[in-house]
Amino acid sequence: MTVDRLRRAQVAIAYVVMRHGPAYAPLFDRIERDLAAAESADSVEARARRVLEDQCVDVTSNAILVSQ
Repeated sequence: MTVDRLRRAQVAIAYVVMRHGPAYAPLFDRIERDLAAAESADSVEARARRVLEDQCVDVTSNAILVSQ
């Protein structure tokens, strides 16, 4: 399972936990563990790219834009 799919699953299960109570907490915990493992297994380049994409930085450019 990809990191993106795990993140979406985390959001869905968080909703279920808030809506239906702590009976679903073990599933939420499991997804958190799987997400942490998947994120740590990513290459440094993949993690760096994700950080830049989250900040809307064009990773194909040689320039880094700093917002002020």
